[in-house]
Amino acid sequence: IEDINEDIAELEQEVYKNPQKETLFALEKSKKRADLIKKSLTPMTESINYILNNRTTFFQNENIKYINDLKMSCANALEEVDSTTRSLESLTNIYYASLSQKMNETMKVLTTVATIFIPLTFIAGIYGMNFEYMPELQFRNGYFIVWGVMIGIFIGMVIYFKRKDWL
Repeated sequence: IEDINEDIAELEQEVYKNPQKETLFALEKSKKRADLIKKSLTPMTESINYILNNRTTFFQNENIKYINDLKMSCANALEEVDSTTRSLESLTNIYYASLSQKMNETMKVLTTVATIFIPLTFIAGIYGMNFEYMPELQFRNGYFIVWGVMIGIFIGMVIYFKRKDWL
């Protein structure tokens, strides 16, 4: 149990700093070790309780206090394993929460970039259709005006997103 708790202390640092797949695998390995200890201690505790509840001549009365000590040690160990398991589950939840946070940040950036380029693509799409009678085509500086509008939209959206702390 102490070895698992030492591993938890190391894994806790990894989960908070930079969670990797290996961190998750180590958490799961520690959970399995804790479960194995719990599965081993549970029958032992039941056996000790049976011995204490059904007194036989096999144990002398002077030895019952040692069996009670053994019962308390098993109960303490089971409590420690339960605490360790809760810590491991908590770290696993923190691991998934931090991965979710990273993914949310990435999706936020991708959405912002897409939002900036959708209107620009729309404008470029309209002017790429080669209509024969477009009033803007008769302007001498129509090409530069369209570029100015597109750059203005781009700059305006970037400023807006920066003010909203989305970039």
